[in-house]
Amino acid sequence: MNTPKPTPRTDAAWTSSFEGKQMSAGQTARALRECSQKLETELAALRADLAALEQCHDDNCRALVKIAEELATERERLDWLLSYDGVDWILSAHKNRKLFEGESDNRALLEAAMKDGAK
Repeated sequence: MNTPKPTPRTDAAWTSSFEGKQMSAGQTARALRECSQKLETELAALRADLAALEQCHDDNCRALVKIAEELATERERLDWLLSYDGVDWILSAHKNRKLFEGESDNRALLEAAMKDGAK
């Protein structure tokens, strides 16, 4: 098996491949410090963005829980209205003109009737 042998380079060839790129120790330290400061600034910005995304996620989760609770409450009302007691209540309330006069009153009447029915 033939393994390739490295081609020897002269010092001049080696030096010419780094021309214009050589820095003193001080220049290297400054370049590293500037790079480090830039990375720290970018990291702080990314952490702030992440915190904002987490807060948004938490807010959205709380909103979804609230919507789910409201939906469950409305489902409960609809189920009660479709029950025998609910239909009977609708007929008697409508007959007595207690229902449908004001929408805000309807909800209060419904909730009161549901509480009475639960007793």
